[in-house]
Amino acid sequence: MFYSPKQNKKAVVTASVLLALSVIVLALRNVFTQGGVYISIGVMAFLTGAMFITVRFVITRYTYEITSDSLVITKIVGQRKQTAAALSLKTGRGVCARPTDAKTRQAFAEKFGKTDSRMSFTQNIFAKGFVYVAEFNGRVIEFIIECDEEFAAALSRSVEDVKSYGDGEE
Repeated sequence: MFYSPKQNKKAVVTASVLLALSVIVLALRNVFTQGGVYISIGVMAFLTGAMFITVRFVITRYTYEITSDSLVITKIVGQRKQTAAALSLKTGRGVCARPTDAKTRQAFAEKFGKTDSRMSFTQNIFAKGFVYVAEFNGRVIEFIIECDEEFAAALSRSVEDVKSYGDGEE
């Protein structure tokens, strides 16, 4: 099964606002002769933020594919495709909605245990999504993916299928 999230416009708006703020602050530099260094630092901060958001959330896309025994995450930047992760479903612990507050985070910790780190493979800023929890290199990692409920359910079923099939072979 294959899934590619739709891009929202929040990142474009955020980057545009940061760019506009940098132009305004740069114009203020000509008005206020005092504090030119601080104004220049402000301009650089706004431009850096705009560039980061543009590269990370506007021109970068992710696709997710469930194969027979793995979850393949492909990162697309412009015309270049690169496999960002190929995660074995055998080491997966499960899939759930991304925790958003302390209560859901506690329920998540009770279900999957303490995780060592978190990796985000989302293409939209402030994206809601799902978490695929798996053991990776001896650590328990949260892989945040941006998909719909149908894809998350298919991923969860695939994890359970691979585990039950693997148990039958041994």
